[in-house]
Amino acid sequence: MAFMANKNRLRKLFGISVIVIALGYILSLVLADPQVTKRYITSFPLDVFIVSSMLSTLAGAVNAYVWHRISWVYNPQVCFANSYWAWSVGRVYRYVPGKVAGYVVRHKLQASGLADGVRSSINEYVITLIPVAILALLYFSLILGNQWGSVIISLGAFFLLLNLRFMLRYVGKYVRRFHDIPDIEQLIFSPIELIKSTLTLLPAMLLHGASFYVLLKYGMGEESYSYVYATAALYLSGILGQLSLLSPAGLGVREAALSMMLSASGVDGQLAVGAALLSRIVLLMSEVINILLALWLRSVQKYRKI
Repeated sequence: MAFMANKNRLRKLFGISVIVIALGYILSLVLADPQVTKRYITSFPLDVFIVSSMLSTLAGAVNAYVWHRISWVYNPQVCFANSYWAWSVGRVYRYVPGKVAGYVVRHKLQASGLADGVRSSINEYVITLIPVAILALLYFSLILGNQWGSVIISLGAFFLLLNLRFMLRYVGKYVRRFHDIPDIEQLIFSPIELIKSTLTLLPAMLLHGASFYVLLKYGMGEESYSYVYATAALYLSGILGQLSLLSPAGLGVREAALSMMLSASGVDGQLAVGAALLSRIVLLMSEVINILLALWLRSVQKYRKI
């Protein structure tokens, strides 16, 4: 018990330290020239904000469909309207301290069983991780100037992630010699199902990338950052934000990571932090719109059943 208590304290201390460092980094960029940062945010064109928000909203709807598709594998009775509503509300609940709240609410609204909910959430994370891992390898390898190496490493990572189920099968056989546990490899989709779901997810990634690229290029006048880099930076910072379990929805950590990645690629520091903060506002706006759309779709479905 004492060991677990110390472990939890260390985990909380690490989580708080990450948040403090992230917020400190953002604050240092803002204080370096607060007037410039303020100008970047307050002078942001409204039409660009609307376009960026709409692209992010469409990406969210696609993500909701991916979630529905994953859930349907375990529960064919679930309908898209319920999945869309559950996913959208769950996204907002991520801002409650303790990100698990978002997953719990999502499963309750969709009436998923505990086992199905856990399996669906694990597969959703793996499916998101596959393209993001490849983007990360490509991003850092291209920055280092080793294009062929990045392609080879990315293909290798893709192969390993696709075969995660088979690797877990062998791990499970070994673990079951000492413990009575279920087949842990059944938690992960087969390689074919992972590929199908990943292909379904790609439009969402492209739309999210386009949303951030429009924000950077047309809203802030940053011409040097390519669409590929914008997409990679956005998703990599999002994953880092998710890994910070104590930060609600990755607040602060995601923005710090995105600002750092933009600055490391030659983007002005004040522009970088302004873009990171604006991207959070765009994301929040799209999440609210998705909730309203999901509520409307749900009401339409109920009306047709009457």
